[in-house]
Amino acid sequence: MGAGCAQAARRFLRLAFFTTWRRARARANLDDVRIHDLRQSFASCALALGDCLLMIGKLLGHTLVQSTVRYAHLANESVTAVIPAN
Repeated sequence: MGAGCAQAARRFLRLAFFTTWRRARARANLDDVRIHDLRQSFASCALALGDCLLMIGKLLGHTLVQSTVRYAHLANESVTAVIPAN
């Protein structure tokens, strides 16, 4: 496959993906949900279930753990939400 053909295929796949994504959001009445929101939801759920940041980072495709550390506050917020204040 030539470079021009490969580039056209990538453009087509990107267009097909986002067209499908827009349709799915519209059918679910979730017009303001972004792909990034789903990544954040995945990370926060995985943290709440006790998965380690290193594993979550690998699953998200992060090469540096520092990229995943920003999700750590989500775990802290979950814990403080269920522990009664003294």
